[in-house]
Amino acid sequence: QKLEEHTIMTSSKLHRCCLIVVSVLCALVLCQFLYSSINHSDLQSSSSSLHSCKDCQEMYPSSSYTGVTPSSHVITDISFPFNKFVRSLNYMLNTKWVHSIQTYLKQLNDKQVLTVSVNEKYLGTLLNWLSAVKLHTQIPFVNILILALDRGVYKSLKKRGISSILLNNDDLIRPNTQFRSSASHVWIKRCTVTRLLNHWGYDVIMMDLDAIIFKDPRLLFESFSGSDIIGSRGTFPRDLYHKWGLALCMGVVMFRSTSAVET
Repeated sequence: QKLEEHTIMTSSKLHRCCLIVVSVLCALVLCQFLYSSINHSDLQSSSSSLHSCKDCQEMYPSSSYTGVTPSSHVITDISFPFNKFVRSLNYMLNTKWVHSIQTYLKQLNDKQVLTVSVNEKYLGTLLNWLSAVKLHTQIPFVNILILALDRGVYKSLKKRGISSILLNNDDLIRPNTQFRSSASHVWIKRCTVTRLLNHWGYDVIMMDLDAIIFKDPRLLFESFSGSDIIGSRGTFPRDLYHKWGLALCMGVVMFRSTSAVET
């Protein structure tokens, strides 16, 4: 009897293990299908329109840039929230990333941009995030501006036919700048790009990759049409939260191109 009970228990455990293995395999097949679908259809087609070039060498030519900006994207009087950390305005105007963003903006049909940033470590997370966008929203991929934080992820995205803007530290952050946190340079890059887009008249939705989209966030932001900055309440940085009594979580936030945000 004990042997029979042991056999039944072992069989039950094997059955559960088989179910788990089958579930994991099904999940992997589904993920592979979604990634394949995105990489070879919508993102592939949007890649050519995103930067209007067949090869990224056209976007990043070997010759130096002249610093002449398109008339619709002229930078007049603008200051950045991290002036002591970022390069001078004249320097940035001659960098590849600024000109690449200007080229990207020519392809847009509206004045709203959704930005995400990624490094090589989180490439898989980005692909998962893009899968959710494809499944649950009608957001055009051309409206998504991917900020590549290192050359490794930039090259990996290029191989998949996904366009991005490469943000090198040397092109944006002053030399010999010391930060308390390794994430500080990421926020300087994100906020600088947001500042430029706002200055050129574009509303910016900034999102973290762990904020998986199940509904179109633009619909929620549109319900607060009279607000300049929209986000959920946060508690970081702690010192400013206690001083001001308010902080915003930057995981999902919108900065409108208004005079209040500009100043």
